Amino acid sequence: MKAKVTIEQIATAAGVSSATVSRAINHPELVNSATRTLISTTMQEFKYEPPSTARRQSYGTSKGLIAIEIPWLDNPFYAEIIRGMQVAARSKGYDTCIIWSRLEQEGSDSLYNQLSYLGVSGILVVSPLDAQTLERLKSIAPVVQCCEFNPDSSVPYVSIDDFASAAKATEHLIACGCTSLGILRGPSSFKYARERYRAFKQVLEQNGIEIHPEWIRKIPDNSFGLAYAEACNLFASKHIPEGIFCCSDVFGAAVLGAAHKYHIMVPDDLMIIGFDNVSMSEMVTPPLTTVNQPRYRMGATACSMVIEQIKGKHSSGSVVLDTELIVRETTLARKSTRSE
Repeated sequence: MKAKVTIEQIATAAGVSSATVSRAINHPELVNSATRTLISTTMQEFKYEPPSTARRQSYGTSKGLIAIEIPWLDNPFYAEIIRGMQVAARSKGYDTCIIWSRLEQEGSDSLYNQLSYLGVSGILVVSPLDAQTLERLKSIAPVVQCCEFNPDSSVPYVSIDDFASAAKATEHLIACGCTSLGILRGPSSFKYARERYRAFKQVLEQNGIEIHPEWIRKIPDNSFGLAYAEACNLFASKHIPEGIFCCSDVFGAAVLGAAHKYHIMVPDDLMIIGFDNVSMSEMVTPPLTTVNQPRYRMGATACSMVIEQIKGKHSSGSVVLDTELIVRETTLARKSTRSE
């Protein structure tokens, strides 16, 4: 069977970028007539037929389709990000679709093929992707990274300063009187997990607090069940830390549940701080101290950026948004040592 012609091949033959070919297919009004003619002639020579024409026509009055790629469907963190993206897209006349990439199981080829098949106008990626994959996606349509980002790629992003935010959270536990600390961290494949853990270690070292390896628990994904099991395992030991920094509110809720099982009083015997400020953080008892991420704004900003690129405008650069420490009832300044 003859190999399928790709956009990259058309771009090379025409002497233009893959992004220009994609724009000529999806938004020909944004490409000058000479370049459109060159690309069209090259496509005819290669007998290349864009598979997305009929699908784009089916969008009706929509200006196009923006794909939202996410790594987990069941993570509450992404809900507000997706809502921000969808509201921003609809306000400009675009539809959205959500793609669960499952990169570890299926690899980046599956994601590339899905997006090529859909004939999307823009791509918003939330998973951590390597620079090569990001460049391939750019050959399909404009791309913006959200939350996670690859610093080695030229693809713009919207995110937060995970290191500074985690440092502030860890310093808050120390300011409350905690002299021993543990952490529930996420998978190292994610920038947020690496940076928050790096900040945690640095703050402990700067304050002369010993780092206990047995109090560092790595969770493979943002799973309540896995975090609960790790917390129970930690609390079953003879010695536990006075405070635990949880790299997500899901982890924080799991630690709270495990503390209740082992009759550990929060915040008297144990202080807990989460991260993200999802609705769950206010629903647990006691309410969880956490770090608020402006998730809706992150999603809306990322979507607005990709729409500007779809229109042919140059990216104005990446955006780093501020976070806020939200103090609730799982942390409390101690007047003395922990309760007996």
